[in-house]
Amino acid sequence: MEIALYISAIVALVALSILVIFAIRTLTRVDSLLRESQFLFHETKLHIAQISTDITLFRKHTIPVIDDIALVTKNIATITDGLQSRVDHVYDTVDDALDVVRGAIDDVERIKDTVVATIDGPLNAARGVSTGVFTALFKGVGFIRDIIEGLKKKN
Repeated sequence: MEIALYISAIVALVALSILVIFAIRTLTRVDSLLRESQFLFHETKLHIAQISTDITLFRKHTIPVIDDIALVTKNIATITDGLQSRVDHVYDTVDDALDVVRGAIDDVERIKDTVVATIDGPLNAARGVSTGVFTALFKGVGFIRDIIEGLKKKN
């Protein structure tokens, strides 16, 4: 009977060891996935910043051209009425386009934050579960040890 208890304890310890190994491997893979995700998000943020800079530069070079067009329009205004309102519409269109781009950049940032939060949630849950599993396993091993010691005392 005692040999059977020893064998069952050894099997339980082997199963515990295998569980611990798989848990460590899983956490390592999740950690590498998070690192890769952070790198990709950093790269995405850099690309978005470059796009924003390019659009700002485009606007910087476009506004003087539009101002020149406004000057020419002012000179021609005596001949043709209504061009000034069209140029103002172009100003509004460029500003609207910039607002759309800024909104898109804000949306990408919000998506990035959501994805990071989505990844962090399961990782934190896995850490909490693994802590609970280890605690339960240690209690189980202690229980098996108490049973074995109780059987030894009976013999």
